[in-house]
Amino acid sequence: MKKIAIFLLAIIFLLPLGSKEVFYQSIINASYLSDFAFGAVPLSLWGEIGVTGMELIPNMQTKIHLVTKAGITERILRQDPVTGTVLDNQSHRYSVAFSDEELVFRQELMKNPTTGALAMSGFFGIRMRWEQAFATIKDIRDERYGGIFAPDYGLFPVGGDVFLRGTPELSGDKYFLAASFHFGLAYDDVFDSWFGHNEYGVSADLELAPSWFFNDMWFIDEVFTEAGKIDIKGYWNIKFADAKTTKGRSRFSLELLNSINSSIVYGSSVPRYLLERSFMGSYVVTRNFFTTIRSELVYDGPELFLEGTYPQVYIYNENAINSGHILNAVDTKSDYFEFYGGVGVGGKIYIMKIFNFFAELKYVYTENKFSSRSLDYSMGMFVNILAAL
Repeated sequence: MKKIAIFLLAIIFLLPLGSKEVFYQSIINASYLSDFAFGAVPLSLWGEIGVTGMELIPNMQTKIHLVTKAGITERILRQDPVTGTVLDNQSHRYSVAFSDEELVFRQELMKNPTTGALAMSGFFGIRMRWEQAFATIKDIRDERYGGIFAPDYGLFPVGGDVFLRGTPELSGDKYFLAASFHFGLAYDDVFDSWFGHNEYGVSADLELAPSWFFNDMWFIDEVFTEAGKIDIKGYWNIKFADAKTTKGRSRFSLELLNSINSSIVYGSSVPRYLLERSFMGSYVVTRNFFTTIRSELVYDGPELFLEGTYPQVYIYNENAINSGHILNAVDTKSDYFEFYGGVGVGGKIYIMKIFNFFAELKYVYTENKFSSRSLDYSMGMFVNILAAL
């Protein structure tokens, strides 16, 4: 396997020599922390740089790019560090400085013979992730420099050289380094029918972090990673109506969005970045198998005065199944089956694609071991700085 990895890396590095295009770069996204500068200053950035213009397959584009994510984020401690038991108190917060790089080889495989649009593509990537955990910005500001990691807090065992089964990425000095292989295939297509314009697709991603792939090196022996993740996603969107003015602006549009996402996570030591799951914006206990099904009806328009300025109203139903044992828990016999269900309605106002004011009301109508029925709402504003550039 190591020889195969070296061979694939050699192909990735040598292919740019045949490139017809110069490097390109773009900023993809940014994130913010609520307790820093009122959430107005981005502390994390995503970007990419790469080459394109190559054709390993005639008339099919080959692309090599490096996707980079770096910055500071905040997490909640969800599991007991030693036993992996789910914590009832969900107020233990800490900060994480991170860097995530993935070198990706992406290849077009098939195009729609009628429209000429891309229909199938695949990729192979090598991913490296580094993390360093520390106290929250609020704790530091209040001179509680150890935060939840302080000995008097009582959550973490005293002594630095202890492997933590429940939170492997927080073992030792709270730093973490992992490497993984990443594979994927995606198929997308469109067609028109009597009830509207249809878009559909399916994708499958496999990420493997075996112990021998730089995950048990001597200089990071207090952190051991052996995990895998499979994501299978499908969607089918139907646009029933899309009316335009004579000036090309939208009068209104009505669209039904349907999606199903399944995730399988396994391993003896799974890092937190592979465990993030949620249902309608709320935390979900990380078991082996998780599937969500969502249908959303969206009405946009009309586009008012300025381009990218319009209201939106939506209503949705979301259901999920969560099963298997709790990952990273000492008790591996904790198999359980959970069903989640909820509905929501909301509205948004977009202004020049820069400002997004939103309000949403949602109701979870199921009750489980770690969650209960709830009625909740949210409102606020997002600012897309990149759209203004």
